[in-house]
Amino acid sequence: MQIDFTVIETILVSGIGGLGVRALTAQIKKWLGIKGFWVYLVSLGVCAAATAAYLFAAGWNWLAFAIYTAFVFLAANGWYQATKK
Repeated sequence: MQIDFTVIETILVSGIGGLGVRALTAQIKKWLGIKGFWVYLVSLGVCAAATAAYLFAAGWNWLAFAIYTAFVFLAANGWYQATKK
């Protein structure tokens, strides 16, 4: 399997219902009033849901789901961008 970084960007931007992954995570964080570790857990859930929504339309694959969820999570939380040269 080859990773397509445009797919990662598409998932980040489109998110769920047109609301991007970062915006949706921020909204849920605000609604629930959570902080710390819980924010990352909610972010992982949002990333997984957005990835699943994309892959249902594009063609489901469990390996792709796991890999793209991980990359979307890292990008949404700034870790991928911080380590990318």
